[in-house]
Amino acid sequence: MTMEAHPEQETMTQNGDWKKSFNEQEQEEIELSIKSVNEFSQELERVRVAKKTRRQ
Repeated sequence: MTMEAHPEQETMTQNGDWKKSFNEQEQEEIELSIKSVNEFSQELERVRVAKKTRRQ
């Protein structure tokens, strides 16, 4: 899932370093959050399956 509405933008800081735009930083944080939620969901499903197999 990528957002193509905001083209890659870079801005020059006062000391001459290039940094990512706010939109890029926000998009990366959202993608990391989605990844974390997906990983948590997978782990939760593994726990549910393990509990079911123990009961039987």
